[in-house]
Amino acid sequence: MKNRALIVSVENFYPGTGLGKRKGAKKDTRRLHKILNKLGFSVEIRMDIEADEIYEAFKA
Repeated sequence: MKNRALIVSVENFYPGTGLGKRKGAKKDTRRLHKILNKLGFSVEIRMDIEADEIYEAFKA
């Protein structure tokens, strides 16, 4: 069984936080996925998910 990695990447923040779009998020995610994959990890990527979804993703 491969080791598992979960990448949670936020590009678009929740409205009202005062944070704009995080430029480069997709590029960072692709690079990290490539590295983890080369290291033998089974990688799951979750983009722009809310706090409760992050919690559920880590429980899985």
